[in-house]
Amino acid sequence: MTGRTLEGEVSAPRPPLAAPMVTRVLRTDHVRMPRSTITIRPASDEESAVRRLALLDSQRPLTGPVLVAQVDGEPVAAMSAASGRVVADPFRRTSAIVDALRGIAVAFAA
Repeated sequence: MTGRTLEGEVSAPRPPLAAPMVTRVLRTDHVRMPRSTITIRPASDEESAVRRLALLDSQRPLTGPVLVAQVDGEPVAAMSAASGRVVADPFRRTSAIVDALRGIAVAFAA
């Protein structure tokens, strides 16, 4: 791009004011995310999986009837049906699973 000076002479080409912006779009439609199977089932407070979760969570063992949540067959959280107290694996994200346990307990109580 050339411009004229006030005297009418042609000046040297000017560089563009800003470099063109490059936007990179990451496509994620080809990435497959693993799917997990979540199972919620009744259990006994004597079950080893329930006791293991209490130990992992540094909590007292649950007593009475219990609901256990499993992800792909692995117990990750348990809730006492009587007291509503929860124990969960502290090394996994379980907040949504605990919410599901509470929701199912409310549905069974109704």
